[in-house]
Order: sequence, then structure tokens, then C-alpha cells
Amino acid sequence: MPRNISKDFQKLLRTATSFIDKGYFQSQVIGKNSRIKMVYRERVYCYELYHQMRNIWVQDGGAILHAEYDKIGSQFFANKNVKGVKPDFLIHTPGEIDKNFIAMEVKVVTARSDEIKCDLEKLSNLRYDANYRVTIFLIFGKNAKQKAEDTLILRGQWGIDLNTEIWAHENANEEATRCDEV
Repeated sequence: MPRNISKDFQKLLRTATSFIDKGYFQSQVIGKNSRIKMVYRERVYCYELYHQMRNIWVQDGGAILHAEYDKIGSQFFANKNVKGVKPDFLIHTPGEIDKNFIAMEVKVVTARSDEIKCDLEKLSNLRYDANYRVTIFLIFGKNAKQKAEDTLILRGQWGIDLNTEIWAHENANEEATRCDEV
């Protein structure tokens, strides 16, 4: 893994999000009265983000980018705080506990507070119980920056790890931005 894990991944994330086209950012669905409406679909977005990251990913030092990596069966993950956890994205070297680099969760801008809290707790547990060095929470959709600002306030009120980076991706074909940098 590159020497400056966080900065290298930030660049990768910014570039990859700028390549996500509107058809993957939002999906058309047929609503009531056969009207087309646009909705956000987390899985569609995540699959495209994974695709874009893999297109520009330069594997270095054996670290691998995985999507929803299943750690079931790992003795290290038998800890109750991380048991069964499948983050949206991991950068790690499978089988090497000291090479857990980045864990990232993604949520749509319309996510409820309890869903956000659950993902932030998951990331905190991955940081402290599974030795992930960097944890990232990415919100996508119109007004994602405002949702990110609200999340920054809520995580403090909830007493959840303040070290998790909070990112927002507001529009297709634009870079995501980190919202918790001073």
C-alpha cells in the first residue's frame, strides 16, 4: 500500500467519483400513473464506484480493493463488535491483520439517521477492533454536503468516533469532497 494511505485514497476517491455518470448516480423508475421518477440506488452507485476505482487503482504492496468483503470465518473478526460486518469497500491485504488499511461505507442522501448511526458505529468498530487505519463515510445525492454537515453534528452527539472522514458527492460527473477537514 502506498506510504500515505489516506492522501492516495482521497485522490483515488475524488477521481473515481468524477467519472460516475448520471445513469449510475440516479436511476429512472416507473412510479404511480406510469410516471418516470429519478431515485438514488445505493447498490447501483456502489457498483459503479467500485468499477471506477478499479479502473484507476494501482495495486501496490499486495493491498486489494474489495467491495462488501465477507470476513465470516475469520477468527480475528469473531469479536462481537465486528462479527458479520461487511463494509461497502475495503482496502486490505487478506489474511494479514496488520494490513487493514481503509474501510468505507456509502449512504444515499435520503438515509435515515438510524442508518447513518449504524454505519458510523460499524466504521468505528472496524477502526478500533479490526485495526483499519482509515475509515470513510461517503454520502451521495443532491444536498449531500448538507447531510454531511448534519452527520458531523450528530456523530458528536452520538459519541461516535470523530476520526472517521465524512465525504459528500452531490452530483454526477463531479468529484466528491471531504467535509470534515478544518
